[in-house]
Amino acid sequence: MDQNRILYLATKDVEQAGVDMKRIIDAIETVYRQKGRGNVEMPSKIGVHTRPNALIHAMPAYVRSTGTVGMKWIGAYPENFRFNVLQISGLIILNNEQTGLPYCIMDCRWIKEGKYALNWTRLSCHDFDDNQVRLQLFALAYNLGNFLRRLVLPKSVKKWSLRTLREKLIKIGAKVVNHSRYVIFQMAEVTVPRILFREILDRIRRLHFLTIPARPG
Repeated sequence: MDQNRILYLATKDVEQAGVDMKRIIDAIETVYRQKGRGNVEMPSKIGVHTRPNALIHAMPAYVRSTGTVGMKWIGAYPENFRFNVLQISGLIILNNEQTGLPYCIMDCRWIKEGKYALNWTRLSCHDFDDNQVRLQLFALAYNLGNFLRRLVLPKSVKKWSLRTLREKLIKIGAKVVNHSRYVIFQMAEVTVPRILFREILDRIRRLHFLTIPARPG
């Protein structure tokens, strides 16, 4: 390995890596078991807070059995949606176990989005198989939310994180008013203006499922 080269994987590279859910679950199981045996060094995270409700955290870890050592560097700024920039940013830096030199820098925003927006690290079931199903459901919810963000959101809110999408568009309160012939949902326009909400609904209506023709024979 060239000690002078560093591989950089952007978000698109990570998403296109093609790592299936089984390999992810197997890796998580391996690390959990190694941590239970005392083979994982993972000190408490440290951080700074430059704004209220904002954070920048550093989280190093070392898995002795696999020789994997690195650090996760995370920034979470919920108010960034006001500036139309990302609310969650993060990098994973991997180091060579023998020399300590960094050899890979990987964008990890999709991992943090899953953790913050979907709580997919909350695997609280006593049975590991149950936790596998729970993690798969979290991954499905992440994919559905990501499809909604990529295919439906207007340009003005295209950079909303999944957490913002959940809090401002999905988990919103409404008053239900029943009439003899119709039902009205009265929603406050504090977070999502009526025009923006209507534009999102129109974009959803324009989506069409692709029909894949059957192969002959």
